[in-house]
Amino acid sequence: APKAFTCSPEQLELGDIIGRGSSSYVQRAVHKPTGTPLALKVLNMYDKGKRDQLIKEVQALYNANCDCLVQFYGAYHKEG
Repeated sequence: APKAFTCSPEQLELGDIIGRGSSSYVQRAVHKPTGTPLALKVLNMYDKGKRDQLIKEVQALYNANCDCLVQFYGAYHKEG
């Protein structure tokens, strides 16, 4: 069955930054309508190499079925 979780940025309550890498950071969030805790990975999409890396990560997480990994709900692009 396809995975589905509809969410808009306005529905997120943002929390602390919990991790930082060379090209991105991870921030706690809560999906306000459902109370679902989330981890947002935020990165600059202007760098093509980083875009390609993100696409590979998204594909791997979407297809993963492992209790040791976080569950992937989706991705979105925000201008600015």
